[in-house]
Amino acid sequence: MRVRWELERSDARFIDFEPPAGSLELVDAATARQAWPQVHEQIRHRQIGELAPQPDRWDGLSHEATGTDGPTRYLVHRAAHGSP
Repeated sequence: MRVRWELERSDARFIDFEPPAGSLELVDAATARQAWPQVHEQIRHRQIGELAPQPDRWDGLSHEATGTDGPTRYLVHRAAHGSP
């Protein structure tokens, strides 16, 4: 799934909340192909009904641009100790 979000600056504002420990990182497809299976494996054991992915599930992640869009980037949250 590919999503593009746009927000007018005049509609944006900061909210007061405590962010989770760690960091968010925009990564390329190669990094996402390494991180996302780890995350999926952790989650599927806690989510009833979640299935194991097919062996080639993450192979389709690409960094290629489509149309007028720039290269695709993927979001990874890393815990304070660095793991996805």
